[in-house]
Amino acid sequence: MARVVSIGAQGFEELRTRNNFYVDKTAFIADWWQSDDSVTLITRPRRFGKTLMLDTVRCFFSTEFAERGEELFGGLAVWDDPEMRQLQGAVPVVSLSFSKVKTATVDETLILIKRILRIEVRNHKYLFDSPAVEESTRDFLASVADDMDTMTAIDAVPQLCQALEAHWGRKPIVLLDEYDTPMQAAWLGGFWDELSIFMRTFMDSSFKTNPALDRALMSGITRISRESIFSGLNNLEVCGVLDEKYQTAFGF
Repeated sequence: MARVVSIGAQGFEELRTRNNFYVDKTAFIADWWQSDDSVTLITRPRRFGKTLMLDTVRCFFSTEFAERGEELFGGLAVWDDPEMRQLQGAVPVVSLSFSKVKTATVDETLILIKRILRIEVRNHKYLFDSPAVEESTRDFLASVADDMDTMTAIDAVPQLCQALEAHWGRKPIVLLDEYDTPMQAAWLGGFWDELSIFMRTFMDSSFKTNPALDRALMSGITRISRESIFSGLNNLEVCGVLDEKYQTAFGF
């Protein structure tokens, strides 16, 4: 039976298990991993496959998909690399998306971001009972909630990474899709200055001064200037649509 082109599908697992038509872009996974960059930002216009690529990376590395390598990646470029096969399903992953953070006020924006952080922490709720994780860290993760204070939200990703490293014995990868959506809404809504203070501190805490981070991959439409939310991220590798690096990994 001929494969069907699924319009709008952004989940790699769904595309593969339903045998939908898929253009193999998985060589990016090996290229990105072997580049050994600390934090990579991919900027592309909409509909270039950024969300699908980050989900593909999640499905490849995450311990959630251990023992499913052949099922999901058999016949694809990354699966032809014996060294990369050893990493499939072997790395803890923190996966976040700010795609729905399109609000009219800074308070509404922070509520949604805190909710996203709470959901991701709960996706790893096994850490709450892990004897390998320090009690103070488990208590902190339990305090991550929709109504947590701003400082707790800022420290949520580093604390989650610390717990994942303790439990799995290796530092995690952090994925952040559509990092710039809240800032676009803030610019249009007139609360840029208020939100940029939080975002600058959140980015620095999660991606720069996070000792439990292996590496990170972010995507967005635009590159927000280093002088704003990226002021502390001097370890950022930015790959835009005009850059040769990863040029064939997005779009047709």
